[in-house]
Amino acid sequence: MRLTTFCVLVSILFFACRENQIQEFNLHVLCGGETISGNKFQEGNQYLFNAKCRTDDYSRTGSYGFKLFDVQQYGPSLRIDSIKQGDVVYASVY
Repeated sequence: MRLTTFCVLVSILFFACRENQIQEFNLHVLCGGETISGNKFQEGNQYLFNAKCRTDDYSRTGSYGFKLFDVQQYGPSLRIDSIKQGDVVYASVY
């Protein structure tokens, strides 16, 4: 009985002392729309889909901006395969 109690206490102590392993992953991607490779925007070593939304009608900086309307509903898109349930993603668009 004492051996069982000792094993349970050691197990509780072991799991209570384990560090919470939180991994932080940061990815910062800018997309100005200046460089296109096929149907993708190329920003450094990152590629964003939907280059067909690029337009020279208006731009915040540079020569191009993105135009969305009923036929072209999606702008630059980035696929990230490493996202899991509970992860927090921040995105901003100008």
